[in-house]
Amino acid sequence: MRKHYDFDKMKGRKNPYTKYLKQPVTMRLDRDTVSYFKSLAAETGVAYQTLINLYLRDCAVHHRKLRMKWATRAVNMNYEEEYDFSDSVRNPYAKRLKKQITLRLNTDAISYFKALATETGIPYQNLINLYLTERTHS
Repeated sequence: MRKHYDFDKMKGRKNPYTKYLKQPVTMRLDRDTVSYFKSLAAETGVAYQTLINLYLRDCAVHHRKLRMKWATRAVNMNYEEEYDFSDSVRNPYAKRLKKQITLRLNTDAISYFKALATETGIPYQNLINLYLTERTHS
């Protein structure tokens, strides 16, 4: 072994397996949820995106199911006959309710939520948001 190595001439290269460890996902999360994880990040010194990933990974590893019940719609209820929606407009403040962030999540967590989405018929990003929201209010 040499006593001295010249690292200036060395060409660095990225780990080729990094892309298999985490998957980038862009989603809109409730502002309260992001604030909660940011406050945890301030307390622990761990980035809030990492905390979110750790929580979702824990859900995937332990196969945690979301505790929620959907309200059932009354049988034979036809809202179009009862209400006139022709002049309705989209809520201009709807986008302010959620904040778009980009996370790098473990691929097994993404796979778990995608499988759960297929099972429930709910988009996987919405399921992740629901899990995180449940965590912030528990």
